[in-house]
Amino acid sequence: MGDEADVTITVKERGWRSLHVGATTDGNDEAGNQEWLSSYNEKIRAGSISISDYEGVHDLSLNVGWRDLLPRRDSKIPTAYRASPSILAEAMPSTKTSVRYVFTDDSRDNVVYPTAGGLFKTEIAGLVGDVKFVKAEVEGQKHIGVGPIVYKMPILNLSLSYHIGTVKSYGSEQHRPARISDRFFLGGPMNVRGFNHKGIGPRASPLDGGVAQGDALGGDVSYHGTASLGFPVPLSLFAVS
Repeated sequence: MGDEADVTITVKERGWRSLHVGATTDGNDEAGNQEWLSSYNEKIRAGSISISDYEGVHDLSLNVGWRDLLPRRDSKIPTAYRASPSILAEAMPSTKTSVRYVFTDDSRDNVVYPTAGGLFKTEIAGLVGDVKFVKAEVEGQKHIGVGPIVYKMPILNLSLSYHIGTVKSYGSEQHRPARISDRFFLGGPMNVRGFNHKGIGPRASPLDGGVAQGDALGGDVSYHGTASLGFPVPLSLFAVS
């Protein structure tokens, strides 16, 4: 079950860039179901207020959330858990308040099937609450058309992309890694194709009682790059007049 409410206000003032002011609240008990990968479920209640310019280049938001991590229970012994000690150590509720800034420079000719242009995005978040960390991410894309133009599109498209991220605990939590909810995970079609979701990175031992391949634990530093060569589909050929 879940509930969600969104409010968006557009503010336009002469002599100033147009601003979007929005507020969202969201709650969903099933949003953090990770039993098949890391032997836990996560209940989440969250809300945010954001301000962005009309072009979407700058986005500043205040995010408040409550998370409760629940280890997977044994199907035969209700009072026992089937999770690794690393997951059991994370089994506690936490509150997180973050101020998040995102800068986006997008010159792609098409967001879904780009054949030219680039994308640069950087995100910095600083946290207060009972979890304390600073998190930064940078990602970029470059798309280059290759070969002759057919149906107003190059016959091949070379795409290069990268992502770099790091998270660092501070204050009372400076001597421990970031909470598992805030770490980086790699693998799957959304970042590194050819690997299972969360299939790259630190794992608990398969002998520790979690999933068969060992619970995915995530990391405090993440980096990956991809290169691909594809061909665009001329959708105009399938258009119906």
